[in-house]
Amino acid sequence: MRLDRLLGITFALLTGSHSERKAEPYNLLWEKGIWYLDAYCLLRRAKRYLAHWILQQDLAFVC
Repeated sequence: MRLDRLLGITFALLTGSHSERKAEPYNLLWEKGIWYLDAYCLLRRAKRYLAHWILQQDLAFVC
């Protein structure tokens, strides 16, 4: 049995509102003074989030 990690992310949008996504995290990195979270977003199919926009996260394991 394989367990995959899903990260529930709430982050701030440029409009001032919030958005929630489910993502598979890969890496947290520091680049040019900014933290980035490399993750695969299940909704948008994006691979990168700016970590300083993330307001809340929840880690879940799914089979």
